[in-house]
Amino acid sequence: VHQLFGVLQWFDLLIRPKLSVYSAIYDFTISDSPDAVPLPERVLAELACSLCLGMFWRCDLRRRLLPMLGATDASLSYGLGASIVRASEEMVRTVARWAEKQGAFVVMDGDAAKSLSAERMLEAR
Repeated sequence: VHQLFGVLQWFDLLIRPKLSVYSAIYDFTISDSPDAVPLPERVLAELACSLCLGMFWRCDLRRRLLPMLGATDASLSYGLGASIVRASEEMVRTVARWAEKQGAFVVMDGDAAKSLSAERMLEAR
């Protein structure tokens, strides 16, 4: 169930409101017990509902990108923040390609990028 749930969540990121289907599955998969346990009906019902709603996973990846970049605060200390900057469609496409690489990250403050790159797998962009 845990592996199936991981795959479902991966596709659900395309249509984020679909993640609201899950409640009982979270509780069920949190256990680390190696023992086999019967599958509760609520978990089975949520899995069935998720698969039925799977028809909404379809998305058109050929759509034009918005002419803006958004970023959220991903600091390790408490903080809530978001920034949006207008950018050309070409720049947005370039940044999106950087995000496809494992370990890649984008910093909107050039001076901070120098110190952060030493701690990461890839160089800051």
